[in-house]
Amino acid sequence: MSTSNPLQPEPNPYAPPASAAEIPLAWTSEAVVESLRQTRPWVLFLSIVGFLVAGLIIVLGLAQAALSIGQPSAQKAGEAVGGGMFTLLMGVLFFFPSLYLMRFAGHIRALTHSQRVADLEAALSAQKSFWRFCGIVAALLLSLYAVILAGVAIIGVISALQN
Repeated sequence: MSTSNPLQPEPNPYAPPASAAEIPLAWTSEAVVESLRQTRPWVLFLSIVGFLVAGLIIVLGLAQAALSIGQPSAQKAGEAVGGGMFTLLMGVLFFFPSLYLMRFAGHIRALTHSQRVADLEAALSAQKSFWRFCGIVAALLLSLYAVILAGVAIIGVISALQN
């Protein structure tokens, strides 16, 4: 006599999985998972360092903005507040890559325990998000550098022509 619930049929061991998330990593080598497992401590370390740096930058930005209150002139106070806001922006920019790295480390941990395709896909998606963010920031910085370089060149030409 069967001890299973008569209202719930026995699962068919020959049926295909309900979703790709249930597929085990039989199609890939153990070396892939092992490489990711060995990468995880470094990813986690860099994520924690990034969070600490972001927090420090944010605190410095807030302190810089708060110190502007005691400035004797409105111009000095405005400069200090502007500098503080810029520093806060830099802190926020440091936060997001650290968050993406933390997610990547978490998905690697889940992958090493479950050995499921869904966890591998989630880990690679988190890694993709990290590199996409880094690429966008790099492109923005290169564009900013180009604008600054063009501005300096134009100012240099104008200055040379006036002499």
